[in-house]
Amino acid sequence: MAQLRRAAKDGHLYILAGQSQGTWQVSEKGEQWLRQNRYPIPNRDEYVDIDAGTFSKLKDQRYIYIHGYEYSHDSKNATFDIEQELARIARGLPLLLRLKGERDPAWELYLDLSELDKKVWEELQSHHTDSITASNALPIARRQLMYTYGLLHVYPFPHPYQIFSCTDKSKRPLEQAPETPGLNDNWQGNVFVERTTQIGTWQRRVTGSTVFFSGEVLWLVKPDCKLDWPGQAISIGNLSMGWQLWRLTVDETAQISWEAIKNWFKYREIDVVPQRQRLEIVSPPSAITDDGQYIVEPGKAVWIACYPPRRLAEGISKEVSLSAEQTGSSAD
Repeated sequence: MAQLRRAAKDGHLYILAGQSQGTWQVSEKGEQWLRQNRYPIPNRDEYVDIDAGTFSKLKDQRYIYIHGYEYSHDSKNATFDIEQELARIARGLPLLLRLKGERDPAWELYLDLSELDKKVWEELQSHHTDSITASNALPIARRQLMYTYGLLHVYPFPHPYQIFSCTDKSKRPLEQAPETPGLNDNWQGNVFVERTTQIGTWQRRVTGSTVFFSGEVLWLVKPDCKLDWPGQAISIGNLSMGWQLWRLTVDETAQISWEAIKNWFKYREIDVVPQRQRLEIVSPPSAITDDGQYIVEPGKAVWIACYPPRRLAEGISKEVSLSAEQTGSSAD
């Protein structure tokens, strides 16, 4: 991971960006941007880690330069390789967000305990657990979990969520349960994408994940975070527990460049790929091979159904690709 340092001699900021990446000087505008976004600034001859998303943002905004020259967007020699330098963190359990309509607060957070593996449930049984809870959450009875589909209601928390087993007399952490990263309270915020199999349930995307963008995400941030989304942003509900939720969409009447969308996700260390369309062969094939390939007689019409995403995002190219090969028959 890159390091943001302050020189002992003259006090200027610079970044050590990793092996073979050189030393990047931070301009006055760069330091001002870091302070405005509540990024920790090191003292003289000290350093703090700087994530790849923040580094990319500084670079694209030309707030840093190297070897006495301003950074050029065309230069490839000193590019900070996000994929190589990305600090992989434990992803833990899925953190889900559910909207509550007109009620206040307008949203709630949940940990999906159904993702816990067998070892965790065995540990729960060995503890004779009455209820389960997590950091910054109320306990829920084990039997009640089946009625909530394994969801544990938690409150916004900037530190890792830890799972605990509770009895009438004690509360102990589950050693087999993974810690789940807490909410990101800096300028990058927290990105939630709607689950395809659960309409109305949105799952947080963490560092290093990949999303299929279909024109809409939710963004949970501190109220002083600056909106940098290239499309439309609409607040959802009022400020709740020190957090504000935004619905970020692409205006279908405006041309938003795909590059701008990719950069927004890149600054949050999330890889975004274009939306996909599901294809289904409707016509019954003559046969199906053992490896799942359909065999259709030459000259026979084939009907194919295409299921596009619910929303179409402008600026994203749309392409349908099919492949087939003809297999010859050998005469005896």
